[in-house]
Amino acid sequence: MLSYIIFILKLFLREAWLHLKSSFNSNKRYWRILQILFKKYWRRSSQKMEKITEETHGFKPLVFTEVEVEPLGGNHVCPPLSGPDPRSGHRTVCDDANMYAYGGYLRTESLGAVEQRLFEELWCFNFAEERWKFLPAVGNTHTEVASHCAILYGNFLHVFGGTGVIFGESTSNELHTCDLRSLQWEKVSTFGEAPKPQYGQAVVLDEARKCIYVIGGTTGFEFSMDVHMLHLPTKTWEALYICNGDQAEPRPRYRHEVAFDGKNIYVFGGGTATSAFGLKIVPIFNLETRKWKKVSTKGYSAGNLAGGQGGDSINGIDALKEFPLRRKCFSSVQMGDDVYICGGCNNQTVYQDIWRFNIPKRQWHFLPIQMPTPLSFHAASLTSEGCMYVFGGVTSIKRGVRTNQVFKIWLKIPKLKEMCWDVLLRYNKNLKTLKREALMDIGIPYDFAKRVHPSPPSGKPHVGAESLWDSDLLKTSFSCSCDPANEDGSSSPPFPVPMID
Repeated sequence: MLSYIIFILKLFLREAWLHLKSSFNSNKRYWRILQILFKKYWRRSSQKMEKITEETHGFKPLVFTEVEVEPLGGNHVCPPLSGPDPRSGHRTVCDDANMYAYGGYLRTESLGAVEQRLFEELWCFNFAEERWKFLPAVGNTHTEVASHCAILYGNFLHVFGGTGVIFGESTSNELHTCDLRSLQWEKVSTFGEAPKPQYGQAVVLDEARKCIYVIGGTTGFEFSMDVHMLHLPTKTWEALYICNGDQAEPRPRYRHEVAFDGKNIYVFGGGTATSAFGLKIVPIFNLETRKWKKVSTKGYSAGNLAGGQGGDSINGIDALKEFPLRRKCFSSVQMGDDVYICGGCNNQTVYQDIWRFNIPKRQWHFLPIQMPTPLSFHAASLTSEGCMYVFGGVTSIKRGVRTNQVFKIWLKIPKLKEMCWDVLLRYNKNLKTLKREALMDIGIPYDFAKRVHPSPPSGKPHVGAESLWDSDLLKTSFSCSCDPANEDGSSSPPFPVPMID
């Protein structure tokens, strides 16, 4: 433990030195004094720190890494399960401790037989354990679980819309809510003019007005860009805009993404069954005027690349391009005034590029990085400190291959305490096996101790639901579907088998 404390102190000294350097750089006299005072120590310390940072910790922002998901705990006699099956069309939300994934679809073909599966499942991925936890449902869950929408609001997971199999034959305009503290699901009775039953719509949360906005979607046969608002306290729907053919309206679409600046809703990409739309022109819906307008955005300048060099090619995409290529079925996250989009497809090609859109400047920025694999119909969510997690998706349109991989990327440099926490978890694997009380006994702050092991956003389940949230890592045994028999003598798997159509 002493070595970890020394390492953290060196990280702190490094950050303090960089801060002093920037502060005194404008005053050569003071800067020279500091150089003389710290020259010998800094040279020796920085060399060691650089070696440690590069060879061991290696924290780097804007670099995608695949999370090495720990297998589910237990005494398996077969290759251990690592979490959810490969899937697409699911949704994820996250807080600073966990990512919650709901729904999804998987199509497989073997010996000419096609099997289609819908996953009425809720999973929790704990960032500290790097392990999935299946969360059994209490009550009736949402059943249209492909291309639905999900919002995390406090301790409640709101799921809206979606489709069953066959796509479009069973669509939903129902709102289901899961209280993550008790894992109790309920169908919410709403009032007013609700959207049509659709899937592939986009939603955005307006915390100031305590409402969500639903934009666009498809019935499987028709596409729309209607805008509806649901006021969460009163559970009342209001139609803010119904398309009437006005020239300012954007083209109807599904599987688009949206951003929100408090007054305007920005719509990016999307498409229909046969087309994908561009992102050079961004439709904007103003909540005050309740009208659409189309805005031309500024393109990316290749000179913004690191080192001022352009012309690189990533995944077949020329870095000199000013705007993202046409796409649908991608993912996006919003961090302040910046919107990050990743992946997607255009009916032929699956992308793995990343772009950033600045809302005030209305300008695109190409990021010279790529996801480890092309993805569409995947899901992405963002922590408050700026770490984006990507889960699942389709890797190949022609082959219809889906994945259950988890990737992460820091979109900004986090606070020093977050970096220290990452170091502790990386080099002391035993921390994951300790209960929260034990973590606090050894000096881990409560805000970080509560992140270890799966939990609802509040950090504490309701009384009676603790066993549903218990970390599998702390259990002595976890039965597997291939075990000869479970403790009760049955041979059933430890969680429900997904529905098969």
